[in-house]
Amino acid sequence: MRACAAWFGVILVLGPTAYDLTKEILGHKERLIVWHLGLYAATAVGLLIGFWLGRRRTRNQTDRADASP
Repeated sequence: MRACAAWFGVILVLGPTAYDLTKEILGHKERLIVWHLGLYAATAVGLLIGFWLGRRRTRNQTDRADASP
């Protein structure tokens, strides 16, 4: 359920951002294009870090369950 909520949040943020980015590319506003590309990069990094932390947490919980008597 948390993963579904996280993806919904990502789509909620990136949908309008993609629309704005497309408008700015067509309008040739370089500064805003760089801003939106930076936002996409930051979102991608955040998703990768979240994915990595989630896998690490899940793996640690599995290891603890296996180690218990």
